[in-house]
Amino acid sequence: MNATIGQQLDGCVGARFRLFGGGMGSARSNLGYLVLLVVACEKGNAAPPSISTSSEPQAAPAAPSASSATAAPSASAAADTAALRRTYRVGDLRFDECAKADDAGVVHGRKCAAVFDVFGPYANVPPKSLVQVSFKVKATSPAVVVSDVVSDMGRVLHVNLLDQPIAANEERQVGYRVSLPQGATGLEARIGVHAPGPVDFEIKDLAVEVQ
Repeated sequence: MNATIGQQLDGCVGARFRLFGGGMGSARSNLGYLVLLVVACEKGNAAPPSISTSSEPQAAPAAPSASSATAAPSASAAADTAALRRTYRVGDLRFDECAKADDAGVVHGRKCAAVFDVFGPYANVPPKSLVQVSFKVKATSPAVVVSDVVSDMGRVLHVNLLDQPIAANEERQVGYRVSLPQGATGLEARIGVHAPGPVDFEIKDLAVEVQ
């Protein structure tokens, strides 16, 4: 009888106990339990879920680190910023129709009367930059040299150089700088040579340096 009970239990997923009446003689108990097991046992293919008996604590998921929360600047973005920090020369600038540059990089103005004779380079400047403008200028008659640094097509003034009076044929070294913590769009350094009438001049060693 015990072998028969074992066969009935084989493959059971679960059992519900219910007592059925009946049975005869000394076999009553065995028959009663046999009926109970056969009726209450449900067979199935699914295995009962396993239960881990390990007493070791399970590792919690790693929290995102502060460094991974903010993506690092890409290499291409860093390269683009580095490319904007450069020195612009005469070849990067523009001139009023009265002026032009020779192969040596000297700007020659002939009978100029414009407010600004040289301007440019209309470059984008990254944040936390320092811009330095330097040049030498000489005119054939007494004149006043003016210069400034603007951006956004002249709508934003960053620095305005004090007027620089020069005597006839006096060569003047001019240089100044401005800090641009927010950067700038379309940076432009402008230079003009003013006189009571049209004036001839030369500008050389001109550089607009973005550091």
